Amino acid sequence: MRLTGAITLVTGASSGIGAATATALGAAGARLLLTGRDAARLAEVARQTGGVALPADLAAPGAPARLAEAVFQAVQTAPWEQPGPGKDGIDVLVNNAGLGWAGPLGDIPAAKITELIAVNLAAPMELTKLLLPGMIKRGRGRVVFVPRSLASPASAVRRCTPPPRRAWPPSRKASPTRCATTVSG
Repeated sequence: MRLTGAITLVTGASSGIGAATATALGAAGARLLLTGRDAARLAEVARQTGGVALPADLAAPGAPARLAEAVFQAVQTAPWEQPGPGKDGIDVLVNNAGLGWAGPLGDIPAAKITELIAVNLAAPMELTKLLLPGMIKRGRGRVVFVPRSLASPASAVRRCTPPPRRAWPPSRKASPTRCATTVSG
């Protein structure tokens, strides 16, 4: 797909992978609509890339629908000098917004599970459902999902290793095992 002039929405664009994606897409000539929770950082990324900032917290109830409406409005009123391929919708959707969890999985609060599901699964699916019809109508478009994973920190991982062979007792029993919680930065 040719990115020059393509109207592109990048979620989670205020930092990390989203900001880097916005920078790369902007350099390729895409017209950027950027969303993220940190309005100040999002505004800076928009300034650097020539994009339009649409701050949004996709964990909030109804956020995907409000964001889709803001996207449709922005496409109609964007300050781009010439009409792009899409003026009735977007051409590329990069579902990058996501949250993580760092800690023992057994310690994750129920509210955090709900928030992770809302941002990492429900919001991208809802946003895609709302924005995809315009792509289908025009017969072109791309949707990208940037997956998220959850990880416990190394400090919560117990590693068990057998002692050196020379230390094993001279019996047919299973070798003794030493377990230690590992800690890393």
